[in-house]
Amino acid sequence: MYASGIIRLKFIDGEYQPPEQLMPEIKGTHPFISADESFMIFDKRPMIEGNPADLFITFRNSNDTWTEPVRLGEEINTSALETNAFVTPDENYMFFTRKFDIYWVKADFVGKIKNQVLK
Repeated sequence: MYASGIIRLKFIDGEYQPPEQLMPEIKGTHPFISADESFMIFDKRPMIEGNPADLFITFRNSNDTWTEPVRLGEEINTSALETNAFVTPDENYMFFTRKFDIYWVKADFVGKIKNQVLK
């Protein structure tokens, strides 16, 4: 189980383990975790003045750490509030909110960014 902040609570032998901070430390809210836990999309306030929140993606490394978050491109992030990402189970589409309206895009960017980050 993952929670805003962003922390992970592993479920082992029928019990949740103590919360663990993801490394590198990932700060954000509304995490979406892929079914295989290989990537996470979340929103956070970027260091861009006047921008309320943007969507970022991070990937799990083979040593159970996470890559530095990558801000999703201008096709997704605007000067408006982007939050609450959800990727369909087949990983073909991502739904998210912008200024409290629902938008969707093809999720092919996940593989492209993954190939760049995990070279």
